[in-house]
Amino acid sequence: MVINCDPGKTEVICFNTAEKDRSILPSTIKLGRNRIQFVEQTKVLGLTMDRKLTYVDHAKNVNKKVLQRWTTICKYTNRNWGFRQHIIVRLIEVLINSRIHYAGLIWINSRSIKEVEGVWYRSLKAALGAVFNVKLAVAEAILGVLPLTIFNKINSIKHFLKLNLFTCPLIAF
Repeated sequence: MVINCDPGKTEVICFNTAEKDRSILPSTIKLGRNRIQFVEQTKVLGLTMDRKLTYVDHAKNVNKKVLQRWTTICKYTNRNWGFRQHIIVRLIEVLINSRIHYAGLIWINSRSIKEVEGVWYRSLKAALGAVFNVKLAVAEAILGVLPLTIFNKINSIKHFLKLNLFTCPLIAF
């Protein structure tokens, strides 16, 4: 059997060992004629996975990208001119919410979501035109936007139902 891999693109990450001892892991693995390096984190389909599966680095990366998108939206809006509130809310849903929840089923947890809540709050506050601080839950209710954790749970249920649809036969009429 021949395994073809590019050592520049192939990485190995070990999440745990049966002995709970990482010192027993080698620094490289030999695969055919190629040496593959062990890494502390790797990126798979845009999701940064670390060996402890905390996803904090991924959340920081999402936060950075969401900030870039929010900065672009801010260029076209102001308190006195620019997009109306319903347009800003739609842009937040399409450009920011979609970025936050990409692979959210995997990476969003109570620790990692804290990284993106700040920019989420700032974008909703700006959409409201609020000068003073308003509670996040109040801003979400006024704008009719679901909280991040609830949106993620809804997506999780949708994915679960899609998986069950393929495992359960449909009734023919």
